[in-house]
Amino acid sequence: MLVESKMTETLHEERYIKLVSPNETLRTSEIRYRRLFESAQDGILILDADTLTITDVNPFMAELLNYSHDEFLDKELWEIGCSRIRTRASRRFESCS
Repeated sequence: MLVESKMTETLHEERYIKLVSPNETLRTSEIRYRRLFESAQDGILILDADTLTITDVNPFMAELLNYSHDEFLDKELWEIGCSRIRTRASRRFESCS
């Protein structure tokens, strides 16, 4: 009876194991990230670490600062705010390099 119970349990578990290809896993992760990014109620900017230019912005940030998505792209961080942001941002990025 114990052996039969273990076999049934193992078969039951195997039914729920799904083998997923790495490409499928990556695609699922990208979809989840994009949904989070698009629906976040916080402003999010994505910067290119080398050029310090904005490469993406979520809808909340665009609405918050009253810019269109395209108006953000390829701007440096300090081009969308006050000038003292430039000094602070430059120091922080330099310390990360």
